[in-house]
Amino acid sequence: MLCLLAADLAGLRGLGPVAATGVLIALAAMLPALPGMLACAGRWLLAAVAAHPRPGQRTRCHRTSSLGHRR
Repeated sequence: MLCLLAADLAGLRGLGPVAATGVLIALAAMLPALPGMLACAGRWLLAAVAAHPRPGQRTRCHRTSSLGHRR
């Protein structure tokens, strides 16, 4: 976003630092928040999908368990 400082139009030039500051604030807010949200809901969300595969769908364990075996 800071590359907009080299823009010819004054409106775009002023938008560069503002947008870069917004990106940094969003990054600073999400770095501590995302691991906490995944710790609270991640296992619940992912366990429901992994425990009940659709009929005919191969699970990850099934695919990786046959990697070392020849057919």
